Amino acid sequence: GLSADPITIAHIDILKSIYKRLGENDKLMIGVVNNDEKNYKALGSDRMAMVFEMLHSKFDMEKGNIEVKNQNDRTYKFLCDYIAANGLTMKDITIVVGEDEWKSLCDAKWVNWDLLLKHFNFLVFRRMGFEQGFNDVGVVHTMPKFDVNVEFTSFNITHSVSSSKVRDILSRNPDCHYEDVKD
Repeated sequence: GLSADPITIAHIDILKSIYKRLGENDKLMIGVVNNDEKNYKALGSDRMAMVFEMLHSKFDMEKGNIEVKNQNDRTYKFLCDYIAANGLTMKDITIVVGEDEWKSLCDAKWVNWDLLLKHFNFLVFRRMGFEQGFNDVGVVHTMPKFDVNVEFTSFNITHSVSSSKVRDILSRNPDCHYEDVKD
C-alpha cells in the first residue's frame, strides 16, 4: 500500500531497491491506498496519476513486472482478495513497509495487524542513520505470540524524510515550486 500523498525520495528509493531484488517470476504490486487509513490531501485519482508518472520515468514498464492497483480495502482484505484472484498463497507475498509503518503495525494500530504479522512476510526499510529508540530485536519482540518472518534493510536516505511536512506545504500551496519542498 502506498498513499503517494505525495511520492517522496524515500518512496522512490524503496521502490528502486525492491525492483533490483525482483526475480524472474516476481512482481512488484503497488496498492495505492484509497481508504480511511490516512487523512489524504490529494484525491485518489491524482495520487494514482503521480504513481504512474513516477513509474514511467524511473522504471522499465515494458517488462510487465510492476502492477498498480487501487487499494480500497484494508490491507489484509485487499491482499486476501488479490491472493484468491491470482492463485497465490499468503507466503507468496512480501509486504514492504518503512520503519514508521512497521512500528505502527507492531503497536497494533492496523486493522488485522495480528493476522498480517502471522501470515505474511515483511521487508522493513530503515533510513540509514535514522535511529529513534527502537531496534530490530526490540521491535520483533513486541509480538511474542507468534514468529514473524521479517527482514530489515536500509536504503540510501541518510536523513529523515517527512512526508507529513511535504503534504503540509502542498496543501497550503498546491502550485508550489520544487524549492519549497526539496529539503
